[in-house]
Amino acid sequence: MVLHHLLALPVEQVARETGATNGAVRTWRSRTCRVLRERLIDSAAVRTEGAASHG
Repeated sequence: MVLHHLLALPVEQVARETGATNGAVRTWRSRTCRVLRERLIDSAAVRTEGAASHG
């Protein structure tokens, strides 16, 4: 994720650098995005619930 998104390396280069296939890198990217999305949604829900109970 860091190599692809933060360093803006293409999937093909990430695959070369890590010794993985392009497909594996795409799978890692997809899974990582899903986990981050879920955590951000959960985090936002907790903040919203906390603000409602204090308001």
